[in-house]
Amino acid sequence: MSFISWANAAPAWFRDLLVALLLLLSIPVGWASIALSPPGSEIAVWWPAASLTVVAAALARGNQRVLVAFGVVAVGFVANIAAGRPVLVALGYGVANAVEASVVSLIATQGGRQVSIDRVRDASRLFLGVFVGALISGALVAAVVSFDGGDALRALVSTVTSHASAVLLLATLAILPSASFRTNRPRELVLQLALLGAVTAFILSPQQQLPLGFLIFPVLVWGTFRFGVGIMALESLATAAIVGGSLFWKGGAFSAVYVENPTIGIYLVQLYVVTMAVFALVLGRARAERLRVAALSRAREVVLRSGIVGSAVGFVILERRAGSQLRLAAANDVAGNLLGTGGLDWRTGEIVHLDQFPAALVEPLGELIEGNTTAWSGLIPADSSGRIVDAHLTRVRSVRGTVVLTVQVEDVTLREEARLANERALENERATVEKLRETNRQKDDFVAAVSHELRTPLTSIIGFADELTQLDLPDEAHTYLEVVTRNAVRLGELVEDLLEVGRLNSQTQLKAVEKLDLDTVIHSVIADLHHAASDRDLAITTSGATGVSLPSVRADVSRILINLITNAIKFSPVGGEITVAVTTSAMHVRVSVHDNGAGISPADLDRVFERFYRASSAANIPGSGLGLVISRALAEGLGGTVRLRSVEGSGTTAELTLPRTPGT
Repeated sequence: MSFISWANAAPAWFRDLLVALLLLLSIPVGWASIALSPPGSEIAVWWPAASLTVVAAALARGNQRVLVAFGVVAVGFVANIAAGRPVLVALGYGVANAVEASVVSLIATQGGRQVSIDRVRDASRLFLGVFVGALISGALVAAVVSFDGGDALRALVSTVTSHASAVLLLATLAILPSASFRTNRPRELVLQLALLGAVTAFILSPQQQLPLGFLIFPVLVWGTFRFGVGIMALESLATAAIVGGSLFWKGGAFSAVYVENPTIGIYLVQLYVVTMAVFALVLGRARAERLRVAALSRAREVVLRSGIVGSAVGFVILERRAGSQLRLAAANDVAGNLLGTGGLDWRTGEIVHLDQFPAALVEPLGELIEGNTTAWSGLIPADSSGRIVDAHLTRVRSVRGTVVLTVQVEDVTLREEARLANERALENERATVEKLRETNRQKDDFVAAVSHELRTPLTSIIGFADELTQLDLPDEAHTYLEVVTRNAVRLGELVEDLLEVGRLNSQTQLKAVEKLDLDTVIHSVIADLHHAASDRDLAITTSGATGVSLPSVRADVSRILINLITNAIKFSPVGGEITVAVTTSAMHVRVSVHDNGAGISPADLDRVFERFYRASSAANIPGSGLGLVISRALAEGLGGTVRLRSVEGSGTTAELTLPRTPGT
């Protein structure tokens, strides 16, 4: 964690206190920088106070940035006044410092993010902010110096170099994470520091006048690639201090230039320090980012390898060599066991041949090697044990341009056996269903044939019995004839129901649809059943919508209503009431037939639409158990439905729902 990260994680009041302390600390630091500058110098040789104000601005939040900017103006003004500069000059320098701190903070934090240099991109953004801020500050200082009669260009260059070098060397120490200041190579660090000190002492010795400052950079490169960037920042700061001190003890090429022209000498030292700081930080961040990417790549490789090696699916990765030679790049034991090559190792790198693979894969692999295809899939026998393998082969080209073949195999023996067993079971089921259909058809044909054969003699029995009732016979004979007629009629109704069921099962032609007046159909059915209702002293009333018409089949609608109202007559108590109600909606017409009979139990209600099923409450009531079956089948043929609603002891309601338009 860096100093800035630590401060941002602290309570707000503590962070505000740190900002205030940094601003206050910049006053004595600024005064000391001015005091240590050469006599008559308009600009301090080095301005470390800039690093303190930049860090303070980076810690500010929201509206605090404005307050910090005014604070920087104030402390800069106080430091310059304390050093004896005029009021207007001190104020101008304070404003320049405040603008610089604000610009660097704004660019480095992207307007609100925490400043960091974890990546090269972040470091580049910080450098951009430092140099843009230093240039703007230099321009403002140059304007103040020019107004005061001084050398504006000299002030611009001095400000840019002194401020940029200070911020790069000092402010970055607050931004770098603490881990970058540690190393696990202490002995090598001691050796590198010794060499850095020796090289620095050599190039800055009083006897050395040659421009050999570049000799430090190879030593810094060594440190950059072996230690954290924080250590390199400290080494750069120490080296910069020594290089700056060489101007005073007259050592090295910098002091030689400084003796001839102090201004140029100072500029060279400052540019050298800036170059060294940028070099160390950028190179260090690039190395850290490269290591991070390499670690991420290694982690991904470990995950990939462990996933492949431990997978239940077999994998083989082959790299094409010269001709048709293949190098085993990777494989797992599952692939070795399934392909019969046994125990291939990821790290072998051995050359394999096509004849090491099952015969079924030789030709597809050959096609992939020659580039005739890029993928192949199929089921192959694994070995003599009878196992079945699902194989997938692909051909790709790696980033190096080499051809890579992948072989993915999975043991699907159990899956294939299950599939074949399912197919056999399905075939057996289809054959059984077909046999049942044929048996059911034969049964229906038999019932239809028998019913048809019974119709003629029943008609004769009913007819002759009716004739006999017209003769002058004893009362006992008339009683016998009534029994014969009643049972013959019941048997005739059963025969007609059986014939109707047979017609429903074999219906192949479309019935004629006509526009029906539903009122007419309902009243016609009620009239046909009038005598049956009168015999039980039942009242049949109608209610609901009138004048309803719909396209349908008249005979089928009549037959459904006859069945539903007949059931209501059978199950209503003597003297009861039956209500036929019509309701409509935009899409449907519903006819409800309600009786006040004993109702149907829930157990029976679920089964009343089964063939020949008779509810327990209908044990003593004549019927075939086919009326509701026929009614539902006819209604569904018309695109409608028949449903029953009943509460035991409260009667039953039968509902016929039909579409108002064809096909709905």
